[in-house]
Amino acid sequence: MSADLLYRVADVLEKTAAYIDGIESEKTAAETARRDAALQEVASKYTQATGESLDSAELSKLASDTTALETVQKLLTKTSGSVESLGRPGRASASPQPTTKAAARQAAYDRFAAFLQN
Repeated sequence: MSADLLYRVADVLEKTAAYIDGIESEKTAAETARRDAALQEVASKYTQATGESLDSAELSKLASDTTALETVQKLLTKTSGSVESLGRPGRASASPQPTTKAAARQAAYDRFAAFLQN
């Protein structure tokens, strides 16, 4: 074989390797961007829910384990959200609350006596 043919084959192999490396680096960059977006989402929802922020050590643990990150993200998506008020009580308690044990005991006897009389 001639040296010219070997140079052409080497050139084709180098271009193929560069092309494959480019595709792999794009995949890696896309995966990193997706993981970073998921981490930011988890961190913001955690901050909204608890009022505290996640430590960098906790974020790095989540970033290192993609299944844990996906699990936490799914749980936060299902359970997060603002709590809506369901209203207020219909009326205030009609009877005053006892302040001492003796008053509580007497109120319990009175309720039981009223129950028996009805």
